Amino acid sequence: MNAVLNSNSSSAIISAVDSVNVAFNPFTYQFGKKNQLASGLVPAHARTTVRSNPQNTMSFNSATDFKVIRGGMLENAVLRLEIALSGSSTTNDCDVAGSFFNEIVESAQLISSGRVIQETKPFGRMCKISSRPRDVRENMETALQLTNGDKTLAGGSTVVAYIPLMFSCFESPELMYNDLFVEQLQIRIRLRAVEDLMKSGETNNLSITNSGCYIQQVHRTLPSALEQSQIAENYADTDALVRVQYNPVEESTTTNLSSATELSHTIDSNRAFTKLYFAVDDVADNEDTGKHLELETVKLEGNGQTIFELDADMLALALVPAMDRPNEPYGYGGYADTSFDATRNIYCYDLGFTQDLSHSTNLNSLREINSMKLTVNLPSSASGNHRLRVCLISPELESISSASGKITTSLSS
Repeated sequence: MNAVLNSNSSSAIISAVDSVNVAFNPFTYQFGKKNQLASGLVPAHARTTVRSNPQNTMSFNSATDFKVIRGGMLENAVLRLEIALSGSSTTNDCDVAGSFFNEIVESAQLISSGRVIQETKPFGRMCKISSRPRDVRENMETALQLTNGDKTLAGGSTVVAYIPLMFSCFESPELMYNDLFVEQLQIRIRLRAVEDLMKSGETNNLSITNSGCYIQQVHRTLPSALEQSQIAENYADTDALVRVQYNPVEESTTTNLSSATELSHTIDSNRAFTKLYFAVDDVADNEDTGKHLELETVKLEGNGQTIFELDADMLALALVPAMDRPNEPYGYGGYADTSFDATRNIYCYDLGFTQDLSHSTNLNSLREINSMKLTVNLPSSASGNHRLRVCLISPELESISSASGKITTSLSS
């Protein structure tokens, strides 16, 4: 018996509050419903955390699985990554990219029965963080150990970072998975090679401290009666629960510039999207990975038509809508905050009215758009390899079987 739930069951005030007629359960998904938390009563419940250890030895340039421990509504999951350096300080220091701890996690996948149902990658995570309010952004920047320029890891030291996995199911209560009902879930973390993010000429003396790496999972556990009621509402009769989740889709084009300013990328995906993020990295040197450059102009076209052509600052500072934020209808996001290279100069073309992804307020499908092309210009000419990175925030229909709890995804374009 959960100790918190047991305590709640003996509380007179909780009993009195929970006896009030509730219009809906915030953990019950309702397509198109808005502001559930603001307009509904959240029943008393337990919020607990549990540690999931790696199921095999973690190492760079390899993948490791973590079991999602059953506990109720899966609210969040954060990777604790601990890296040790051999040798001694100064003599064995190692210079890496300023966004090393984000970039080293090449992918984080939420898997059900061998199928990837959610995935995030480094640029997609930075895109989400760049759009967060300042206090959230600062917390995430510190958790990820971001620095400007190169990051020096001291020889003989141990460094810890916390990487939020940022799956869309964590965006709102009605999108969370009830892991007491759905198929067994697992999380797969793939780390990239250290050399990909290391300054030229440096010696790789980094290793994973396996005992210091784990995923901290957060659960919301409802009282038994409410949990059964929620399951009955979501999975009544033989109908599957169908709802909208979001996955970031990343693409990029690397161009070797020779005293030029223009870069372009033709989007390959035929997915629908509600947000289009993009940024440019100077990747002539590995340690500059994730260091985004300021842009002068941006242009998006498709089917022979110009969708928009703007000063980059106009798009970033004045055209991001946020109708769900009081007194912030436009100009939302953290573009003007220049604290860190990894979260600055990320531009967003936002189609929706709100920043709340628990329901859709606008989409564009790329299925019928021929050769959607993004063209950007730097403020001054540059040389060497530059990468134009694109991230589409793309919705997809998700179905959860009422009979087996099997999760499948479909209709993403």
